[in-house]
Amino acid sequence: MKRTLIIATLLLAGIVIDASPAGAQVSISISFGDFYGALSPYGEWVYVDQDVYAWRPGRIMHGWMPYTYGRWVWSAYGWYWVSEEPWSWAVYHYGRWHFDDYYGWIWIPGYDWAPAWVEWRYGTDYVGWAPLGPYALWGAHRGVYYSQAYRAPYDHWTFVAYGSMTRQDVYRYRYRGDDIQRVYGSSRYTGSVRYRNGVAESRGPDREYVERRGKVRIGTADVVDVSDYSRVRASRQGDRERIEVYRPRVTREEAGRTLRPDRVTRTERTPSIDSRYLDARLRPEARGDDRTRESMEQERTKRGRKELSGELQLRPEPPKDDQRPGSRQRERN
Repeated sequence: MKRTLIIATLLLAGIVIDASPAGAQVSISISFGDFYGALSPYGEWVYVDQDVYAWRPGRIMHGWMPYTYGRWVWSAYGWYWVSEEPWSWAVYHYGRWHFDDYYGWIWIPGYDWAPAWVEWRYGTDYVGWAPLGPYALWGAHRGVYYSQAYRAPYDHWTFVAYGSMTRQDVYRYRYRGDDIQRVYGSSRYTGSVRYRNGVAESRGPDREYVERRGKVRIGTADVVDVSDYSRVRASRQGDRERIEVYRPRVTREEAGRTLRPDRVTRTERTPSIDSRYLDARLRPEARGDDRTRESMEQERTKRGRKELSGELQLRPEPPKDDQRPGSRQRERN
C-alpha cells in the first residue's frame, strides 16, 4: 500500500518512471514526418522519386562515412552502434545509406529498427563493417536479403584492429588508402542483421573472439528504451554501460495523408537509386494510394518535359567533379 502511494505521488508530481524492461520497446508510433522534421536542421532532403526522399547530412568532416564517427558496444541485440551525432537515433538504426557520385552519402528512411544496419567482414587481426545499401531488404523471418545483386565497394568499408573496435575515437584507427583494399581482399564475410527472439540483432564477429584477438575485455551494455529521441545517450556506471534507445514503430502515413519534407532539394540530377528495388512499403502503389504505377510514370514524363522546356526552376548546372559534395575533396559546410 505504501509503495502504491509513493508511485502515485511521483506521477502526480510529473515524474515519469521508465519501468519498461530491457528488450521491450516503448509503445510509441511515429511517421516519416518525424524523420523529415527532426533531420532537416542537420542537412537537406533530396527528391528521389514519387514520395521517396533521401536525407543528406550537412557540416560533416572531410572523408566522413556512415558508421565511422562513433563506437561499437556489445548488447543483448549484438553489436550496437553508439554515436554522439545528433541524428544518430534515426540514420544508424532505421533505413539505408547510399553513396551517390553527385550527392555523396544520402540516407533513405525505413520502417524497421536495428542496433545497426551494417554488414560485417573479419580477418585474423582486423574487423570491418559497411552500411547496408537501399536494395538490402528486411524480412522478420528471412533476415536481410537483396532485391538485386549488390556488393559494397571496398572503400565503403571501415576496418580497424580488434583492439580498437570499441574505442570512443574508433575513426582514428581505421585503415586508409591502399590498406583498405588489401585487408578487404583477405577478409571473410560474416553476416549482417538477423531476426532472433522477436527482435533484430546485429551479427558480426563473436564478442569472445574480439576480446581474444584484441586483448580487450568487453562488457554487455544495458539497453533501456526512452520515449524521446533527445534523451538518447550512453552512460557508464562503474563497469556497466547503459544505452538509452529511442526505437518507436514507424508508419508511412499520418492522419490518412502522405507526408513530404517541408523543403526538398530538386536538381537536374536525381540520386542514382532505382526506386523499383527499394522496400515495397516506400512506393505509393504498394501502400494502397490512389496513384498507380502508370500514373506515376506519366507524372515523371510530364516533369521531364517541363524540365526540358525550362518551366521548372532548377538549380544551376552540377559542379565539376572536384567540387561535388560527394567528391571528398573538401569539407562540406
